[in-house]
Amino acid sequence: MINPSLFQSIQSDFTDCNLLETASEAHGILCGLFYLPRRDLVFTLWLNVLFQERQATQVLETSLKILYDSMLDYLEQDEFEFGFDLLLPDDDQPLNIRVHELSKWCQGFIYGLGLASFQAPLDNRDILEFIHDVQEIGKADSNAETTETDEFAYVELVEYIKVGVLLIYQYQREQQEQQEQ
Repeated sequence: MINPSLFQSIQSDFTDCNLLETASEAHGILCGLFYLPRRDLVFTLWLNVLFQERQATQVLETSLKILYDSMLDYLEQDEFEFGFDLLLPDDDQPLNIRVHELSKWCQGFIYGLGLASFQAPLDNRDILEFIHDVQEIGKADSNAETTETDEFAYVELVEYIKVGVLLIYQYQREQQEQQEQ
């Protein structure tokens, strides 16, 4: 479970470090990178992707380590529970900002999957459909006028993405268990 104030804290630190990514995009990249076969490489690769030649502040690196550790702890559970969250702005933020950040999260997730060389199983239509949907959500326009219906649709999209990410993690876990047998 992600602390609601963590988004704003990390976003502020990103701005202070002149990073182009948003906190949401960075979290999406992290979630995609967790498909690497060697999870011990994820944190280092993630920091390299985010900072390239720039230097992170100690505060930001500590916040990112907390985010990484919470994600790792979650993924190492025997069974997934509904405690997985996306790092997004609080619900009190305007919908267009939340949609923009959801779009950035999706772009980051797809980028992270690419860095992890994730191969979508061609025989699993649900996963293929989910990845396609995430790509499309990554193109979302956040400048449109919003209605109450849009708010409901946003909440449904966030839940859909959370379930889809867990679906892929579960699939990957099952594949690894089969290979070990």
